[in-house]
Amino acid sequence: MDFSETTRCISSGLKDFCKYFIYIATQISLFESIHFKYHIKFIDLVKSLKEDYYYEYSVE
Repeated sequence: MDFSETTRCISSGLKDFCKYFIYIATQISLFESIHFKYHIKFIDLVKSLKEDYYYEYSVE
């Protein structure tokens, strides 16, 4: 393997890595926005469930 082959190999590897990195970054940002939207709803749900549970528990 000569120098030009090595650089070509490295550059194609970097290209793939960049594609992969961008793909992961977009997936993470999508996940974050979805997670953020539903996380707030989830917290509200947990709070209401907790309040119901404590209410039932304290009534008995």
